Amino acid sequence: GDKGVQVICQALAKLNTLKLLHLENNRITKEATQTLAAAIVRNELLENVCFGENNIDSIGVITLAVALGRLQHLKVLNLNHIKVTGKATNHIAQVIVRNTKLESLQLRGNSLKDKDVRMISDALKKITTLRVLNLSDNNITDIAANDIAAVVNSNKQLEKLWLNNNYLNGPALVTLFDSLKQHSALKLLHLENNRITDESAGGI
Repeated sequence: GDKGVQVICQALAKLNTLKLLHLENNRITKEATQTLAAAIVRNELLENVCFGENNIDSIGVITLAVALGRLQHLKVLNLNHIKVTGKATNHIAQVIVRNTKLESLQLRGNSLKDKDVRMISDALKKITTLRVLNLSDNNITDIAANDIAAVVNSNKQLEKLWLNNNYLNGPALVTLFDSLKQHSALKLLHLENNRITDESAGGI
């Protein structure tokens, strides 16, 4: 919980060599994010960060994102199920732009809407190192399919893409499939539990 995390982070704030920080599934709320942010800022060499599966709301996410935006070496960022929505999405996009060597971004289960995906995609288009992208269990529709296709086009090393449990179904998927066809690096693609039609399936 928050008290335990605060104690840990106070200790971590005395370090400056940390490269990996995983605190997923610890019942962290926004109350602990200030202490956690201080630990992040202190450890500017962080490469791998995971805060997924906690009870952090959008205000807490903004607090963390401001701290993460101070980093420049992030390669792995896991923010699954922590309510990355609204204004928090814009802050996460800024973190991506700042960390141009990002290889893995996990945003599963954040109720992301098409406008949120556009902000994230605009940031991801500016990097070329992405290998893993998880956007499953959100509220993504065909409107965002072209944005995701643009991310795929700019990240030729993409190996794993999760888009399952969304609302993708129409012709816009064909554009996404056309982009995916150009990627010999792609090894895993999850599209289950969408609303794919015969027309869009024809583009596969």
